[in-house]
Amino acid sequence: MRFLILLYFSLSLCSAAVAQTNKGALPAKMFYTLRDSTTQADVVYNFPATTSLSLEGRNVKMFNSLLDVKTAKDTLKKADGFVMWLINGREYIMGDFFLGEKESYLRFKKDTLVYVNKLTDQGTSFFKQQKK
Repeated sequence: MRFLILLYFSLSLCSAAVAQTNKGALPAKMFYTLRDSTTQADVVYNFPATTSLSLEGRNVKMFNSLLDVKTAKDTLKKADGFVMWLINGREYIMGDFFLGEKESYLRFKKDTLVYVNKLTDQGTSFFKQQKK
């Protein structure tokens, strides 16, 4: 019985240590690296069917301008898909995107931290148009 109590206690400590903390928008250094230095972006939609879009070169630079530096309220439950950004073939960061009626945003997870950045109005239109 003691073993089970100790096991439960240690598991609860581990899960508390791994709990994710919302830190607002991406830190400036990460945001500017994503915006200015990524060379490719892969977009994958979860539904209505799994579809994808790959962007490179100048197209990824234009795509990156759809992400706002401002934070958003992380309220939507079901991700519409995800975006993975690469720098010279290596993954830099990945984020789930959420398309809402009033606000759309990307949620990034880095280690145990969560960052949420709004999509611009043009970004929301782009993501919704590609979803159809």
